[in-house]
Amino acid sequence: MLLFVICYSTYCSYRPYAGIKIPKDKIPTNIPAKVRVQIERTYSHKPEKRANAAYALGRIGNEAAAAVPFLLFMLDDNYPYYPSDYDDFISNKGYGYMLIQYDSPSRAAVRALGDINDERAVKPLIKIINSRYAWFFYGLSEYVSRLSESLAVNMKRIKEAYIDGSGFKVYSRYSPSSLGKKEWLHRIQVDAATALGKIGDKRAVKPLIGIINDGGDYSKIFIVLRTESSIRALAKIGDKRAVKPLIRQLNDSKVKIYIREEAATALGELGDTSAIEPLLEFINSDKKTIYTKAASADGAAAAALVKLDPAWRNSEACEAIISELITIITSDKFSHSNVEVIYSLVIIDSNMARDIIISELKTLPHQNSKIKPLLKALGNTGEAGIDELIRLLKNADSDWIRNSVIDVLRYKSGSKVTESLIYVLEDKYGSIRFNVVDALAARKDPRAVEALMNLLETTDDDKSSLYIIKKLAQNGYKGMDELLINMMNDIDGVTRIKRSIARDLGNLSTKKSVDALIKALDDEDIRDAVIRALGNSEDPRAVEPLINILKMNEDKKTIISNVYALDGITGMKNYGDSLPWHLVYDKSKWLSWWEENRDEYSDKSNAD
Repeated sequence: MLLFVICYSTYCSYRPYAGIKIPKDKIPTNIPAKVRVQIERTYSHKPEKRANAAYALGRIGNEAAAAVPFLLFMLDDNYPYYPSDYDDFISNKGYGYMLIQYDSPSRAAVRALGDINDERAVKPLIKIINSRYAWFFYGLSEYVSRLSESLAVNMKRIKEAYIDGSGFKVYSRYSPSSLGKKEWLHRIQVDAATALGKIGDKRAVKPLIGIINDGGDYSKIFIVLRTESSIRALAKIGDKRAVKPLIRQLNDSKVKIYIREEAATALGELGDTSAIEPLLEFINSDKKTIYTKAASADGAAAAALVKLDPAWRNSEACEAIISELITIITSDKFSHSNVEVIYSLVIIDSNMARDIIISELKTLPHQNSKIKPLLKALGNTGEAGIDELIRLLKNADSDWIRNSVIDVLRYKSGSKVTESLIYVLEDKYGSIRFNVVDALAARKDPRAVEALMNLLETTDDDKSSLYIIKKLAQNGYKGMDELLINMMNDIDGVTRIKRSIARDLGNLSTKKSVDALIKALDDEDIRDAVIRALGNSEDPRAVEPLINILKMNEDKKTIISNVYALDGITGMKNYGDSLPWHLVYDKSKWLSWWEENRDEYSDKSNAD
């Protein structure tokens, strides 16, 4: 205990935020409903659910400013989990491709704070950037506290559990995976730098420059990503103090070429003409790397020079670089590893880039790996590029290409983009319909929501209806619980869809959705899905109905579903999924627990 106190007190001097957690029943009542719902979910027992709530608050944007104190407290919530949907996590808007093994609520909170864009987050995020030794004290203090919890639980087990032939299975809820590792800190620093760039506060300039100057072991991917995200953040903030450090990075031949390339791009965005000569020297220098990477770096420098000195576009040196870029774009050497060449050409000469992209798209076979980056670049070539994307969306023969176009247009604003997406809402291809529903539901455009609601009223396809409601609910639109409940009541005999509806009702976790799920426990065909959904809702009103199901069932599958659901609601890990497998089926443990805690949960049920 003494060791824990010493380590934890030392860690507190480094921890991102030393705030006091607001009790759930003290959440202010004047917070908008869609924000309050997500704030309440940050109190979940499950780290993935807490993280998903933070991501949802980030999608709401600056309207979720009331959630900032709750997100700041989450900066210390480093419990790791494996995302159930890697694609959604990797493509999280604004953060690009990340090599990941796990996520954590703290990283989700950092990203959400950047998307909400509130200056209250600046100091805590800077503290993360400035952290150097917090990884050790965090790991040790967390491990000691978790070990103490494990010991307490095991002492209780020794008294209660029996010993079989293999001996008593020791409870271990956590492992010291973070102890002695810096990687968790580097990962969250990548996100913190990106968030600071989005907020744009000049207080972040000095610590971000510190990250760049520190360098580090560039053989480690997150050290590289941390430096690159810091450079991009400085470019977004736009403070001229970053010019000299970036020039030093550009001129240092010992620095990795992709970091020097990032520095060249940032110098162009900062708009300081003192960078012209260093950029010219960089173009003429020996990059000591393979041809495509050298050409990509030259392209970034050329794009920066065109921004700083538009007349340089007509120079022979610029024409030579353009020729190199075109050679790569139109050859088999073009891939995701050097996709920046097309973005550089777009900056140097958008009209030329658009013509080349359109020409390439005509010759490429369907599902070629070059198509998606070309379409993304096409969207950055101005109104004419958007018009070409809309034409492809409506007329391309390949549904794969049209889906790729939707993936680009979903991030483009404007009425004609919304109208083009609505146009394909009833396309003959299911993949197109579902993708465009996702894109429209995320748009903050009343016409998009109106189109989805109209389709919901006219379609006879239950699967499509369910998907529309699910996506609207994910984006914070009200009344989706009632639509799902009505849909579940109207469907006869389609068990698969009813199970999906139950899952979505559990995710909503509203009073109406939980009431409907409790009622649906009587339907034996979908009972196991309803039980899991109630566990996911984490609503204490579901405890008594689940205990009643547990009492009258001997079916092992139902017992296991109940155990996991009760565990999810109460957080009593020593009764749930951490039990040895030979005890999971022993429902007497939960029934005994219920006798001890009946009054607490009965009061909650009666209160509602």
